[in-house]
Amino acid sequence: MGKEKKMVSLKDIPDDVRAIIQSKYPYGFGNDETIKIKLGDKTLHALVVDTESITYLVKVNMEKGKVQPQEIEGIDNYKFKNLD
Repeated sequence: MGKEKKMVSLKDIPDDVRAIIQSKYPYGFGNDETIKIKLGDKTLHALVVDTESITYLVKVNMEKGKVQPQEIEGIDNYKFKNLD
């Protein structure tokens, strides 16, 4: 069985995931570090963060029109929480 997959908002991430993001992007992140996901009529921008047991898609706010879309294999397997 593979890793659990979760999608959460930046404001709701666990402390260990926040520490990974702060370590990986000490000066912040931009369009090159995020992915763009279309879910129905919504478009989300996210960072991919891997822990030992969970792969997180962390929803972040980005300026509109600057991120190129990418396909996410298995997007339907993610559990969505607090996306608004």
